[in-house]
Amino acid sequence: MKTQNSLRILAAVLIFVCIGCDNDNETSIYSFPLAKQNNINESELIKAYEKIDDISQIQSLLVSRNGVLVSEVYFHDYTQNELHDVMSVTKSFNSTLIGIAIDKGFIQSVDQTLGDFITTDIYPLDAQKSAISIRNLLRMSSGIPWKEIGAESEYVTWVNSPNQVNYILDKGMTYTPGTLFNYSDGNAHLVSVILTKATGMNSFEFAREYLFGPLEMEYYAWYTDKQGFYYGGTTMDLTPKGMLRFGQMFLDNGVYKGTQIVSGGWVEQATTNHIQPDNSISYQNGYGFFWWLGVKNEHKFYYANGYGGQFIVVIPDLETVIVATNNWMNVPRNECGTNWYKTISTIVDEIIPAIN
Repeated sequence: MKTQNSLRILAAVLIFVCIGCDNDNETSIYSFPLAKQNNINESELIKAYEKIDDISQIQSLLVSRNGVLVSEVYFHDYTQNELHDVMSVTKSFNSTLIGIAIDKGFIQSVDQTLGDFITTDIYPLDAQKSAISIRNLLRMSSGIPWKEIGAESEYVTWVNSPNQVNYILDKGMTYTPGTLFNYSDGNAHLVSVILTKATGMNSFEFAREYLFGPLEMEYYAWYTDKQGFYYGGTTMDLTPKGMLRFGQMFLDNGVYKGTQIVSGGWVEQATTNHIQPDNSISYQNGYGFFWWLGVKNEHKFYYANGYGGQFIVVIPDLETVIVATNNWMNVPRNECGTNWYKTISTIVDEIIPAIN
């Protein structure tokens, strides 16, 4: 049920609640006057917002075109500057930190291996694991087995284990690195460990200096495992506006307000298809470096993707960034899955086609 009290709509971008006023096609509580100016079909955008408002845990939906924030709506008493655990959206930030570390010379290339960074005080690597490259980790093909997606996920068991790094590296190798996609928070976490060892800074300190700070993000948080390494795949807390700035920076080839934060070469490399995922995730046809890839009506897009419906969707040829968040805490797994699907399907099947 839609009510005026369920929304937080910002007047700063000329978005306002309009109950009883006429749209081109129908009466709506939404009006987005900047849509037409930016070649977006306003009536179709309104329909998308009305559809997404029915999602039980939706918190935010933002659409930016040509660098202009066209629509920004917050739902269910969620507020603009409220931090939100974005789950696996963290991975796309983490891979970007690797790109920055390469740009700045802390890491030579994605072809460096675990053996270059994981010293015996962290874990005594065997020859097979020592040879796993950063590239293998970033494209989810390390060769280390992991069950992530679905009811049999080992994520909670891993988080509750006494040593998160040991839990990952104690596993035996089950396939040759680089040959098979296997979505894994273990892979992402090892990337954070590598970043820490390569830079001499923990991942949060590095992100604050080289990513969060340059993006002028005021509100953010990140959490560590039991050994003090920041989780590489989850637990980053962000605001939708911070997510939008990150997506816009990628759309602008790594530049934010004239400053090159990460190289354009890294943006291209990270969002290029490196491996074919399995069929467990809808709306994907490829995988980059912790970015999912898709296509709609010949418009290629890439997106950061988090459990329960957290998204940063970038459509380069349409100069568009779309951000959405959903509450997932204390929400049943099936409901989280439904909310995830409804959110991405609305973005891909309703919003993208509304953009001219």
